[in-house]
Amino acid sequence: MGDRETPELARLRGEIDRVNDSLLGLIAERLELCRRIAEHKRDRGIPMMQQQRLDALRTKIQGFAPEHEIDSVFLEEVFDLLTAEACRVEDGIIAAAGGQQPPAGLTSPA
Repeated sequence: MGDRETPELARLRGEIDRVNDSLLGLIAERLELCRRIAEHKRDRGIPMMQQQRLDALRTKIQGFAPEHEIDSVFLEEVFDLLTAEACRVEDGIIAAAGGQQPPAGLTSPA
């Protein structure tokens, strides 16, 4: 059965597109902040991993998810991906300062 787009469906899809564009922009903004944080940590000798921040985020997700009827496992997986990318970026910036080669695929920050 083919997709029969109604005006309402087109409007709703437009809203999804707008939200997707916002999410992409927010991810880019988050990673830019991670770059700045990595530089700050590097310059001051602060360890990259801050477990208490991850713990606080997981606690926040556990409260947020049910209030918004979102599966908490799904949200944790989303933030695990965001955290993994942030760690990859931070590792590259911190490693570059020590004369080490950044991990493969890392582009240097602007």
